[in-house]
Amino acid sequence: MRKISRVASLKEKILNDINSGTLRSGDKIASRHQFMIRYKCARGSIDQAIKELTDDGFLYSRQGAGTYVAERNPGSDKIRRVYIVGNFERNYLKNAFLESGSIASEIQSYADCMLCRVDDAVMNLNDMARRGSAVIWQYPDYRLLMAMEFLRKANVPQLLLQRNFDGYDYIITDSYAGIDEGLKWLINREGREIAFISTRNSLKYPYVVERKIDFFEQAILNSVSIRPEWLFVDWQHELEFCVKMKEVADVLFNCAEPCRAVYLDYATWCGAFLREAERLGKLPGRDFSLLLFDTVESGFNQPGVAMIRQDTALLTGKILEWVLGKTGSQLNFKIKPKLIKTEEHL
Repeated sequence: MRKISRVASLKEKILNDINSGTLRSGDKIASRHQFMIRYKCARGSIDQAIKELTDDGFLYSRQGAGTYVAERNPGSDKIRRVYIVGNFERNYLKNAFLESGSIASEIQSYADCMLCRVDDAVMNLNDMARRGSAVIWQYPDYRLLMAMEFLRKANVPQLLLQRNFDGYDYIITDSYAGIDEGLKWLINREGREIAFISTRNSLKYPYVVERKIDFFEQAILNSVSIRPEWLFVDWQHELEFCVKMKEVADVLFNCAEPCRAVYLDYATWCGAFLREAERLGKLPGRDFSLLLFDTVESGFNQPGVAMIRQDTALLTGKILEWVLGKTGSQLNFKIKPKLIKTEEHL
C-alpha cells in the first residue's frame, strides 16, 4: 500500500472534523499558521489541501475573513464520476475486466465512468476523493482497507463487488446457494463420491476461501464423500496447474475405479483438465460429469458439464440502482447464480 501524501492526510483530518460535527456548516476553520503548528507541516501542503477541499465544495473562502465550512445541498451528493477499480492485468481476472467494461458502458449513460487498476487508484486517492465521485471495487482484498477508509472519511460512496466488509455497500454472489444446486445436479448424475479441485488459500484470493467453506458445508449437508486422494488443493493459480492437471487426471482416471464426478472450483482450468482426461480416453458426459464454478468457453458444447454462473444482468441492474441512489441507505445484496447445464444448449 502506497503511503498517503501529506496533502491527502491534511484533507482527511479536516474532513474528519466536518463529518464528526466538530466543524459545522458556516464554522470558520483554523488559520494556515494554526494548521502549520498543529500538524507540523509546510504552508504549501496546507494551501493545497484547502484549495482541493474548496474545489470539491467542502469549504469556501471569504475575502479577508478566512475559510469556512460549506453548506451541503441535496444536489451536491449526486454521483457524477464512477471509478471501477480492479486487478485487471491478472490473467485470472480477465473475465472480471470484460464484465467491468460492460458495466462501465451501462453506467456511462448516467455518469462518467472509468476502469482503473488498483495500483493507479491507490496513487490517485486524492483525485478520487472529490465530491461527486464514487468507487466500485472489484474483488477488493484486505490490503485496500486503508484506501477504502480514506475514501469513506471523504464521504465517497463505495460499492464492493464479491466482498462484504462491514460498513460498506456490497453485492456478492450467493455461492452457498449456487454450489448446493450444482452438487445436487452432480449427485443426481453420478452419485455422492466427488473429486474436489481448487487452489491453496491466499489473502490475494479471499473469495476462493469463502467458496471452499460453502462447498464443504454443502458437501456435508448433501452427504458427499471425498476420498483423501481425490482432494486437490495445494497448488497456485497460474504457475503450476498445467503440470499438476496431468497428475490430477492420472489419479482420477488411470486407476481400477475411475472417478465419475468432479467439482472444479476454478473454471479457467477446465480446458487443461478436459485435455488430460481425453489423453486417458475419458470424455465428459460418457465417463464422468464435471461441475465448474463460473463459466469458461471450454466448458460449453460439452455434454456432462454444468457451470455455476453469476447473473450478470441482475448484477448490472443493482449497480445502476446504486449509482442512481435508488437502493436506500445501504446496499447489502446477494445474487443467486444460475446453473448452466451445457447439454441443454447442444
